[in-house]
Amino acid sequence: MSHARNCGRLTHPPSPTHAEPPQLRPIDTFLGRFHVRRPQLRPFGGRAGRRRPERARFLPVADFDDLLAANRRFADDFDLGGFDGVAHAGVAIVTCMDSRIDPLRMLGLEHGDAKIFRNPGGRVTEAALEALVLGVHLLGVKRILVVPHTRCAMAASTEVELREKVGASAGQDASWQRFHVVEDQRASLEDDVRKVQAHPLIPDSIGIGGFLYDVDTGLIDRLV
Repeated sequence: MSHARNCGRLTHPPSPTHAEPPQLRPIDTFLGRFHVRRPQLRPFGGRAGRRRPERARFLPVADFDDLLAANRRFADDFDLGGFDGVAHAGVAIVTCMDSRIDPLRMLGLEHGDAKIFRNPGGRVTEAALEALVLGVHLLGVKRILVVPHTRCAMAASTEVELREKVGASAGQDASWQRFHVVEDQRASLEDDVRKVQAHPLIPDSIGIGGFLYDVDTGLIDRLV
């Protein structure tokens, strides 16, 4: 540090003063109940150097104790180890996320028999095609079933209606969110089967079918 000379005597610049500690806000007293995701800067607008803060969110700490306890009981009698990840029945299923569907049981299959891809409506999306290509070439898939179901919310609502329902639940605007609703289940199923058949990495030797699962009877009918 350089020193200033004053009247023949060395003097030091004054020591910096320390700011008073910040006062805690009321919300800080609740941090034991919330995880805080701190704002992060990220670029926007396509201009270098311009950044905006990401909105901070206070995330409630979820309680998963019941599920973890159930997992411990599951692990006590676990007998499903040693599988190689191959679809041993040679089956891949694209179906809906609906909790009324049990993809293995409805086809008489067991653990390790099939590759299962689920999304709202049971649609053949780009992600579904990715999974099917991997299944066919790396995981032993020989037959592909596309299986939407009766009384599906994605087929019973318009995109506007779903946005309104989600917005009301979220307490904020959801008009920007994309929902892949199904206007005509049969037409959509035919289109999805064609997507799989036309994929250049899925050979003609693979069996592909479109089916409809009845959630009230448990029956599956082939439509395509």
